[in-house]
Amino acid sequence: MGYALQGLAILLIPFSSEFYVLASISAILGLGTALVYPTFLSTIAQATSPKQRAESIGTFRLWRDLGYAFGAVISGVTADLFGIEYAIFLIGGLTIISSLIIKFRMPEQIKVIKECIEVDEVKQALQANKKFKSLT
Repeated sequence: MGYALQGLAILLIPFSSEFYVLASISAILGLGTALVYPTFLSTIAQATSPKQRAESIGTFRLWRDLGYAFGAVISGVTADLFGIEYAIFLIGGLTIISSLIIKFRMPEQIKVIKECIEVDEVKQALQANKKFKSLT
């Protein structure tokens, strides 16, 4: 929902030059962004086991940051070749396409069996910690 809202807001930008309309579009874009990023991190946390969670979040952030870098280059080249409006349409369209991919590729509820730390492992770790403290 948030990602699609971002894409729609981006697509509306070239159609107005009035300050209050652009401010409203920017507010809608901000709302869409606010809906997207916490949900991404929460979904990654739900979909991965605790042992893989840090790696999964790191991978997500890598691709997100590469998107910032390549997005700037691609939109700059598009703006130089075709005009800034086309660059904005391209980014808005890619954002909407991404939201559709997420909508249809991700299940509504993630049903993943997670590897959790067993109770015995916790007890052993606590006992080892007590032994270590008694030695120091």
